[in-house]
This record gives sequence, structure tokens and C-alpha cells, in this order.
Amino acid sequence: MFFNNNERARNLLRAWAQAMAFPPNIHAPDDQVLDLLYSQGGWSRRASYGWLPSSYMRTMPAYYRGVEPVIDHDHGNRPGLVKHSAVKPTMPPVELWELVEPDAEENQGKPRRA
Repeated sequence: MFFNNNERARNLLRAWAQAMAFPPNIHAPDDQVLDLLYSQGGWSRRASYGWLPSSYMRTMPAYYRGVEPVIDHDHGNRPGLVKHSAVKPTMPPVELWELVEPDAEENQGKPRRA
């Protein structure tokens, strides 16, 4: 993965690190914790995302015939093998919300911190 060097990217990485340090997630797969933050934690709206070309992350050769990989992530393992973590990630509790853009029109009348 590539992350920009800006406040929103650092906030996402910080949230991911904190979610991984949350005791129920210690043995959860890190990619699933990031997916949970993105899909249920609201991070899909708090940062902007772009996609690298498919050659940067080829997971199964059958899906990318003819693509010369920069990174080839084909482990040759089928999903569900022993030694893969079966722990499902959970969202850590949120102690404080702070508006990123308090002056934005959609945030008018909202408290800066909640």
C-alpha cells in the first residue's frame, strides 16, 4: 500500500494502528481490520483513495493473465488453511470525534468535538 504524507493519511494509519492494538483485534488479520475501518468506521468519507495499476498487486494469476506483476502476492495457498487467523475484527470504541473541516458548509452548527 502507498499512503500520502498528509494529515488524512496519517489519521487513517493512526486509526488502523489503534484498532490493531485494541485487545480483541491483536490476532485479527490486519487487512480485515483496515477493511472494517473503511466500511464500518466511516473512513471511506474521511480520506481520498486511488488505485494503483493491477500490476502492483496481483493476487491470483488467473485474474490477471498477461499482466507483468510489480508485486506478486500469490502465496499459492487456498483460503482457510490452518495457521491463518480465524479471529474476526471488531471496531474499538470511539472516545472522541473531531471535525476535520469545521468550517465546511455541511458542518455548520455541529460541535467541533463530540
